Amino acid sequence: MSEPVGRPWLPRYDAHVPPEFEPDVRDGVELFERGARERPDDPAILYFETAISFRAAATHAHAVATALRKLGLRPGDRVALMLQNVPQMVIALHAVWLAGGVVTTVNPMNKRRELEHQLT
Repeated sequence: MSEPVGRPWLPRYDAHVPPEFEPDVRDGVELFERGARERPDDPAILYFETAISFRAAATHAHAVATALRKLGLRPGDRVALMLQNVPQMVIALHAVWLAGGVVTTVNPMNKRRELEHQLT
């Protein structure tokens, strides 16, 4: 079997896996909002012994998105998030997306010169 040009991974798919599919959501915001709407009391974030529901996570994300807009964030603006793998990262990510921003993540372990280089 010859490999398709530009898609060399297709021959490695199992026979039951289609080469094309149409997702039922456009993006992460729509997926998150669907979870909040359809399963508000289910856990959206599990962090050690703590579960944060979709309702709570969405409430926080919408509040932060509102604050970002009031601070002047406009659609397409870039926002660097320098957080570890904590619930605040997930909430901040969704908040920036809700406000129309573009997220770039920054490793919190970066040294000053690494951070300056990335932000420049």
